[in-house]
Amino acid sequence: MGRPPVFAAFRLGAWRLLGGYTGDSATMGLLDQAFWAYKRENPLTGRRGARRLLADALSVGRHPVGGSAEHATATMVFLGDIMPLRPFCETMPKVELAPEVTSALGADALFANLEGPVGDAAAAGDGGGLLGGAPRLAMTDAELAVHLEYLRASEGSLVMATANNHAWDLGVEGVRRTVETLRRRGVTAAGTWTTADHAADFVVAAVGRHRVGVVPFTFGTNGLHGPAQDRAMVNVAGLNERDVGAAGDRLEAAIREARSAGSGLVVVSLHWGLEFEWYPTERQIGLARRLVDAGADIVWGHHPHVIQPVEVRKRRANHGAGVIVYSAGNLITPVLTPHTRLSVAVRVGVVCAGDHLRVHDVEVIPLVLSPGQRCDHYRLDTLAGMTDRADAAVITDHLRVPIPSPRPS
Repeated sequence: MGRPPVFAAFRLGAWRLLGGYTGDSATMGLLDQAFWAYKRENPLTGRRGARRLLADALSVGRHPVGGSAEHATATMVFLGDIMPLRPFCETMPKVELAPEVTSALGADALFANLEGPVGDAAAAGDGGGLLGGAPRLAMTDAELAVHLEYLRASEGSLVMATANNHAWDLGVEGVRRTVETLRRRGVTAAGTWTTADHAADFVVAAVGRHRVGVVPFTFGTNGLHGPAQDRAMVNVAGLNERDVGAAGDRLEAAIREARSAGSGLVVVSLHWGLEFEWYPTERQIGLARRLVDAGADIVWGHHPHVIQPVEVRKRRANHGAGVIVYSAGNLITPVLTPHTRLSVAVRVGVVCAGDHLRVHDVEVIPLVLSPGQRCDHYRLDTLAGMTDRADAAVITDHLRVPIPSPRPS
């Protein structure tokens, strides 16, 4: 008889057209949750309009952007989600980097999304499971140390996006503790604040000798929030709503403020989109391009747990170009399905252009997370450099977005 019609609708991505589905667990009904569970195992290809709009997305490899013979004066690498590992062993997990990955991560600054506040995992609970709400996450100090150890393979600065849908999972103290812990470890937290009085729509980070403004927002927080006087501690905007006009207005204003504060480059960090879908929505594409036209140099997306396309957006009147990473996927995750193991590292080189910086080149590098032979061991490889060719073929079969990589022979 084949799959029931409802699952055919899921496969075609039609379910979200029937109502106000935004991917926020706080507004999901029972059928929305079933849709989410289906996508988790069978990621959706996406609607035809989005595929058409992104037909010129970047392929794997390095792409010149600025048309300049100058060498890049600074480099940044944009990564995906870093999740709690919840070890099944008595020893804390270790993440090993293949030599090619160590080289790929060498940059003046690394950007990654820290999926979950720092604190006691037991205090977070489980959120009631799939049909009882989103899982609640927490990153223990020991787990954070594991992540920082491999990220420190790059000698550049570290910027962690902390405005995401799990930001309130440990309440006000969790938000505050995360910012303070990262600050003590020399990491810039982007999107959450120790108090509402310190909240702002951007933060300035160091990239080499340059000042870079980071505008960080999340689409929501799974229906959790602090007391009214503390809610501004997490930057939230309606990035997944059917009408993104108000969110766009706020982000454009933040881009201007970051420029006025002396930022030579502006990065917009967006925790957004629909999980387990290979393409962003058409509304996302429109908003991302609007932000580049408004002055954003890099729009860096995360949250879908699978990769989505990377594109270069040219500005009018010879005002350079911006890079849009719709979703970098998972960098580190305990969920090792083929599609969630694949991520991209996006290297962006920039050059000085008067008082500002300009994007010079972009390199797209697919990464694959693999379990080691021991339960406390993980390894990051480049897709091209994987030694287990059969496994690489399985991963390549799930590469449904236009970031082609040759199948290993």
